[in-house]
Amino acid sequence: KLNKALLLLTKIDNRQFTAQNEIKLHALIKKILEQYDDSFKQKNIRLHTNMDSSFVIYANETLMDILFGNLISNAYRYTPENGNVEISLSSTTFKISNSAINNQPLEKDKLFRRFQKQQQSSQNSIGLGLEICKHICVQNNFNIQYYFSEGRHSFEITFQGYNWFLVPYEKLSSFRFHSESCLIFASSKSTEHPFLKTKKDEKGIFSNVVNGCKPYLCKL
Repeated sequence: KLNKALLLLTKIDNRQFTAQNEIKLHALIKKILEQYDDSFKQKNIRLHTNMDSSFVIYANETLMDILFGNLISNAYRYTPENGNVEISLSSTTFKISNSAINNQPLEKDKLFRRFQKQQQSSQNSIGLGLEICKHICVQNNFNIQYYFSEGRHSFEITFQGYNWFLVPYEKLSSFRFHSESCLIFASSKSTEHPFLKTKKDEKGIFSNVVNGCKPYLCKL
């Protein structure tokens, strides 16, 4: 288990998860929650969700599954019996919060550091789950934060800022972006694509080429 987690971190840092596609986050999160249905019932944990079903992100599905799976697993682990978990999703933010065990916050300085387990952590934890989440967020230019308030742990991911997408040429016109500004990687033949000609800002086309794709800074 430890070796697999370390290998996963190496692959994430080396950007080996290159395949990207449209992902309905609402559906992905719902699928993960279904896997925890029996576990939640065993601890009598109440689940409340408020998710935008129309929100679509363009990313690596494996990494998104790991990211949100780890956060949901973390919430389950740190929720006491008869507690509750709340999940919300909008076009800019994902938030998951849960009742705290003994009304105590987690140690923020240890949260995203390797092998730094919390005192409340289960014996099955290897202390890498949140570090993996952090690395995935960094790679996708997401921002992840933890805070503790009124007896609840909360993790919040914001999808704002400049985001990197590997967008197929044929999807440029129809793709729905989830932030105000995006860096788009499109194939070299997209230079004259009408979508880019109308969306690119004064900085225009970057000269860099990444994996055979030219990036465009677009102000949407």
